[in-house]
Amino acid sequence: MTIKEYNDIVFEAMFRQAVIDNFNEELDYYEREAKLNPIEPSPEFEKRMRDLIDNAFREEAIIACDTSDVDAKPERELITV
Repeated sequence: MTIKEYNDIVFEAMFRQAVIDNFNEELDYYEREAKLNPIEPSPEFEKRMRDLIDNAFREEAIIACDTSDVDAKPERELITV
């Protein structure tokens, strides 16, 4: 084995380890950030979701209470929580 081949092998091993170390440091960073800054929905988002769900329940209740065609089966059943 020549010195050039030996240097290439050493370089490849050091480069591979540097990539692995960098990857692990990035993972640690993102884990710390996630613990410090958890993602939580804003109050506005929660209100919009509640309103959408309430509207969906109201629409389902209207469909279930529609007696214009008594023999017709509802397209969907009313889900009660």
